Amino acid sequence: MEAEQPNPYVVRILGLLGDQDPILVLEATPGRLEALTHTFTDGDWRRSYGPGKWDARHIVAHLADVELGTGFRLRQ
Repeated sequence: MEAEQPNPYVVRILGLLGDQDPILVLEATPGRLEALTHTFTDGDWRRSYGPGKWDARHIVAHLADVELGTGFRLRQ
């Protein structure tokens, strides 16, 4: 039986961590988001970062959705 291949998305995301502790990265994320977006104007929130890409509003909303969903699952 052949070994199952890792999901390329998971491999890519985990590769972004490098040698960082995932828990520490998760703990630091809210502060980093606040620091990055603290001076955003309305235009900054609405600007897309590439053709067909989400703007900052959509990215932060997605992060909030993931946080809620993951938190719910962990509490179960």
